[in-house]
Amino acid sequence: RSAYDLTTAAETALPLNSIRVTVEPDTTPNIPPYAYIIHASAANLTWKPREDGSSTASVYIMAVSLNAKNIMLGHTLHGMKASAKSGANLTDPHKTADFAFTAQPSPKASILRFIVRDNVTGRMGSVDLPLKMP
Repeated sequence: RSAYDLTTAAETALPLNSIRVTVEPDTTPNIPPYAYIIHASAANLTWKPREDGSSTASVYIMAVSLNAKNIMLGHTLHGMKASAKSGANLTDPHKTADFAFTAQPSPKASILRFIVRDNVTGRMGSVDLPLKMP
């Protein structure tokens, strides 16, 4: 089900906004090219408490290379987990779960679209990163 949801979402022109998502290049020194940090609103994710008081949220993240006509050229998909410390206010709209993600765009891609899907609810959010054409 999640693969179908993500593939369908990849080519839709409509932004997905059940999860607030932003992306930025990872500027950590010595990081490989095409590394990004994806920020998903913690309040929109399903958090599972753990025995030590911390919590985890599981998501699928898909990076999709799209051409100028919004046709998928390639994609990268990873299942990822976020952790929150004990006592973190996970309903705070300003808190984010941050995911390190590497995705090399396909040649001829004009947009790299990131889609985050909550594994429990199926809620999704997306953000487009326009690529600089050579």
